[in-house]
Amino acid sequence: MIVSVIIVNYNVKHFLGQCIASVKKTLAPITGEIIVVDNASTDGSCDYLKEYFPEVVLIENTENKGFAKACNTGAAKASGEYFLFLNPDTLVAENVIEESILLIQSKPKAGAVGVQMIDGSGKFLPESKRSFPTILSSLYKLTGLAALFPSSKKINAYALGNLNKNEVHAVDVICGAYMLIAEKVFTECKGFDEQFFMYGEDIDLSYRIKQAGYNNYYSGNLSIIHFKGESISKPNIQYTKMFYGAMKVFVEKHYAKNKAENFVKFINWLINITAVAAFIKHSLKKIALAVADLVIVFFSLLATKNLWVALIKNGVEFDTFFVPYAIPVYTLTFITAAYFTGIYDNLYKPSKALLASVSAIIVLLAFYSLLPENIRFSRGVVLVGSIAATFFITFSRWLLLKLKLGNYQNFAPLKTVVIGNELNSKSIINILKQANQDEKIIAVIPVKNYLMALKEVISQLHINEIIFSENDLDINQIIIAMKLYEGQCFFSFFSSSTNTIINSYHKNETGISFTASGSFNLAKPYYKRLKRMVDLSASLILLLSFPLQLLFIKKSSSLLKNCWLVFRGYKTWVGYHFYNNLLPEIKPCVFPCSNKTDMDENILKQLDKMYAKDYDCWTDIRFIIFNYKHLGE
Repeated sequence: MIVSVIIVNYNVKHFLGQCIASVKKTLAPITGEIIVVDNASTDGSCDYLKEYFPEVVLIENTENKGFAKACNTGAAKASGEYFLFLNPDTLVAENVIEESILLIQSKPKAGAVGVQMIDGSGKFLPESKRSFPTILSSLYKLTGLAALFPSSKKINAYALGNLNKNEVHAVDVICGAYMLIAEKVFTECKGFDEQFFMYGEDIDLSYRIKQAGYNNYYSGNLSIIHFKGESISKPNIQYTKMFYGAMKVFVEKHYAKNKAENFVKFINWLINITAVAAFIKHSLKKIALAVADLVIVFFSLLATKNLWVALIKNGVEFDTFFVPYAIPVYTLTFITAAYFTGIYDNLYKPSKALLASVSAIIVLLAFYSLLPENIRFSRGVVLVGSIAATFFITFSRWLLLKLKLGNYQNFAPLKTVVIGNELNSKSIINILKQANQDEKIIAVIPVKNYLMALKEVISQLHINEIIFSENDLDINQIIIAMKLYEGQCFFSFFSSSTNTIINSYHKNETGISFTASGSFNLAKPYYKRLKRMVDLSASLILLLSFPLQLLFIKKSSSLLKNCWLVFRGYKTWVGYHFYNNLLPEIKPCVFPCSNKTDMDENILKQLDKMYAKDYDCWTDIRFIIFNYKHLGE
């Protein structure tokens, strides 16, 4: 056997499925095997593989043993002359594996081969070719200088910026996302060092390959798509610690003692600085628009109140103690109502902002009508101020789109073109229909002369998303289009082998997959918020009326505990009978969605599926009311 493709998987079954489908096409002209080592996934990956790819050799770990150890486990089962270590969140072009083998065979003392990688947005990934880390190169990378001078041999030394990304070069480090290595070299170097759990293991092995007298090669004329980081949490404090922790292990292992000590001090400093910066950036990104809306609503209401006093009341202030508190209370009510109506589901979509704001006006007026008459100083101020706020909020979304500020493109309304032949195009439309996203499709382009047709529809119809049918286009053809329209369009990928659509629009954001099995309401942000609102409301009512509950509920201490756990978000009142990870994730429940727990297990699983698929807030409200006396169980 020529090659064994070894893939370590953790909770990315749909990306894994498309990866395997692309590898199978690539292996057509050569003899090879595919080995998947699953690191105790909880998303049903193993069952998924057995259903769709029974020919794949599957190794099921009972715990997450890390990338390095899982790779070694797969290598121990492999029988190929070459080992290809491949990430599950990749799509491999048709000629890549065969050409990689030819390259490694053509170079004397070749140790390992890597290829050019682009992410899901079509952008070149600089980690495709790297040097070994130094304090100076790490500092340039951290401060952003390397990005400012991408072609500098000195400043962008870590990513070997001076080397042409489209050519073949001898390099220091081969990325573990695609690492082809001869079995004899892997064995001589004793495989991956298992003290690296995640990150750094590819740098370490590349270093030992060179120490053994071999050369590592980067092939810039061979490309793969690497969605990057689907199996891990996106950049946060924990990610930072893991990444730089691996660097510390590498430095202490391979560098001279004095040099290693200085480098470790630098890395510790780096961890602290980067962690704080990541936390601040993440926090600001989440709340920035909400804070801006809060300011808009507050000043709209305040300005309306002042104008009302000046123009309608001839300068006479409202005679109620509630006036100083009214504007903040109304502002929070407006924003809360807008939030639950979905204003932040599609941040920069003016129509979404308008709809949510109008809903917020209705809620705010209803709230106003419930207030005692002596503090309801002016319905006109509330109505006019809210309408003004609605205008300014909607206008702000339009302005952000127009000026292309912030991360607007991540939330811009999608205009989609599908590239594929008739049968697969229909499958794509059906999947998007299940996910309520078929309305975004503007055009369908057949494969013949697709680049010319694509250029025309993008310029004339302002298309900003392309869905490729991998069964009708080669991955190489897809990569050509991605490179042409990188930065202009988002890209999604359909495979009829698994009947799924996957995408990952940015390397620092988790990708999304759509399947033909239908969508669940509980997977949608709107319904998740409704469920959380029901949980909070019920818990708050029960906590505030707890003395009264002592008369009706026997296990009052358990009720108090349940209320507190649900209020804090550790539990939900109503949930599944079985948490099988194939359904949208929710918190453990106080009681399941059916009282008939003595039914057959398969029926109960179907009830769970129906609950997730058809969920609405009244489902939980009715269940809580009808099971009121059992809330403390």
